[in-house]
Amino acid sequence: MNEKTVKAGAAGISALLAYLGQIFTPLFFIMIAFEVLDYITGITAAVKKEGGLSSTEALWGFVKKACYFIAVGVAFLFDYAIVETAASIGIEYNMQPVFGTLSICYLLSTEGISIVENLETLGVRVPFLTSSLKAYRDKANSAQKKASS
Repeated sequence: MNEKTVKAGAAGISALLAYLGQIFTPLFFIMIAFEVLDYITGITAAVKKEGGLSSTEALWGFVKKACYFIAVGVAFLFDYAIVETAASIGIEYNMQPVFGTLSICYLLSTEGISIVENLETLGVRVPFLTSSLKAYRDKANSAQKKASS
């Protein structure tokens, strides 16, 4: 491998990491918290409801959570691709990461609803959160559809 290839690769990776660094916003950390809380409350609710939990279900629940992070990563990469494509044809496009942010917002509402449902299974009633989170999810979904069309 020649020196120019290594430098170009390092510059590309650095640019991508700098851009992806934008995902570490408060929303991203809230998403991590929601994923962990949903996993914990989901396991607890399953133990209460079914008297136990299979290791296969727990594993697939974890895999599903990991896939959510992959989906958010893909959304942010798509945002990055739009900016880089515009730059490659001479258009300065200072776009905020729309698809990544909308993906996180949608997942926050979906996971929030799941957490509330798990809490209700455990006997904790929070009806005001259920309706609020469903409204938030619908707005995030609507904004995501507008952004993609």
